[in-house]
Amino acid sequence: MLKLKKLIRAEEGQAIAEAALLLPVFVLVSFMLVDIQWMTKDAAAIEYIVTEAARCEAIASGACQNTGQTRAYAIDLAANMRLSTGAGFDLTTPNCGRDFCQVFLSYHYKPLGAYFPALTISRTGTASVPPGP
Repeated sequence: MLKLKKLIRAEEGQAIAEAALLLPVFVLVSFMLVDIQWMTKDAAAIEYIVTEAARCEAIASGACQNTGQTRAYAIDLAANMRLSTGAGFDLTTPNCGRDFCQVFLSYHYKPLGAYFPALTISRTGTASVPPGP
C-alpha cells in the first residue's frame, strides 16, 4: 500500500506536463488543416471564376464585351464567393478570338498565420463556341 502511494505521488503532474508539450503541436496541426481547407476552397472558387469568365467572353455575352468588362464580371463572381479582389487578384485574357477564349487568373492567397507560407494560386480557363451550321 505504501509503495502504491509513493508511485502515485511520483506521477503527479505527469498529465499536465504531457499536455503542455503536445497541445501546441495539436493546435498548429489543427490550424494547418483549416488553412489547407480554406486554400482548397479558394482554389476551387478561382477555377470556377476563370471558367465562367472564359465562357462569358467566348459567347460574347453582354457582360463581357471587352477585357475590362470581363475583369469586372470576374470580380463580381469573386465578391459573391467572398474572395479578396485587391492587389493580389490579377486577371488577363491574352488569347480571346471570335469563338475561343482563354483567361488566366493569379490570386495571392493570404494564409491563416505568419507560420504558414503565402501562396499564389494560378488557374487557366478555356472556352470555345462550336461553329454554327
